[in-house]
Amino acid sequence: ISPSRGGGSYLPWSVRPECPIRVTTGSVSISSTLDISMASSAGTRLRDLVPPLVECSWVASQTKAVRILDASWYLPTAGRNPREEFSALGHLPDARFFDLDRIPDHMLPTPAEFAAWASELELRNDSHVVLYDTAGSSFSAPRAWWTFRALGHERVSVLAGGMNRWTQLEYPLETGPGQCASSSASPSYDEQPAVPGMVYGYEQVLRLVRDAQERGSSSRTVVDARPAGRFTGADPEPRPGIPSGHMPGSISLPFSELRVADPHGGQYEVLNSAEGLSKVLSKTLGADYRERPWVTSCGSGLTAAVVTFALHLTGAPVPPLYDGSWTEYAQQPSSLIERTCPE
Repeated sequence: ISPSRGGGSYLPWSVRPECPIRVTTGSVSISSTLDISMASSAGTRLRDLVPPLVECSWVASQTKAVRILDASWYLPTAGRNPREEFSALGHLPDARFFDLDRIPDHMLPTPAEFAAWASELELRNDSHVVLYDTAGSSFSAPRAWWTFRALGHERVSVLAGGMNRWTQLEYPLETGPGQCASSSASPSYDEQPAVPGMVYGYEQVLRLVRDAQERGSSSRTVVDARPAGRFTGADPEPRPGIPSGHMPGSISLPFSELRVADPHGGQYEVLNSAEGLSKVLSKTLGADYRERPWVTSCGSGLTAAVVTFALHLTGAPVPPLYDGSWTEYAQQPSSLIERTCPE
């Protein structure tokens, strides 16, 4: 990848020689079809028709050819309203706001709900969607990426560095609510089936946990993206009434370990390079992590997608994401919970 105004060290396929591409300043050319989406024992291998990560310089030259969505989200304790910030503080040109709270607890919508939502955002099934957030595109944007991929939309990318890098590089912003289709407009997006194997429910995860505790192993291992203190039980959960701790047999991989300081000087941390991500994943999950079966989880299903996205960027099959995550799991009376913090 050639250095450019919006350049960086992101080359998602650098560890995937089976996916030949040609990358030049400001553009990406795919010289052949990338790997075919299919299920395996480790997870779902997704087909990439567009780069999973795109640079600011490329998006700035393509704003009329792509659909840009702001997928910012914050915990209630942050005291921030991303929709209000979208309108008042600015957003990328021609962007729409992708409200992760549209579905309660930002759970995965049904295919019908997603098709209606996409039509409101004036998306088509062949739209190249570019997602970003205001936290370096390393917090909530990966959750939106996973939502699109889980519901069969293949042409979706995440803006490397997010809005913070965009403004750091002095690209323009717009204010206002952004334009969306009127309620009387004809639907522009056709419903399509969800991709099998992309999401797990409570009973599936509980079965894994019981197997891990009773037999010492299970068919998949849960990777927990919450901060380490919440995993061990030393720190409280941010949601009232929910105990901290972890599922027996799970592995702690805080999503923050997959982020680094923005090399462009942005305020927020950004996703590490593909090489850096591989090192972190190998250290925590094992050198053979690309061949092992995982399930990602977190507090509410949001930052689990950061781990999922990192696995995809480094050439691993995409594992199921436990959509209810710890918020659902810890409230069920039949759940098994461990705490490993010092007394």
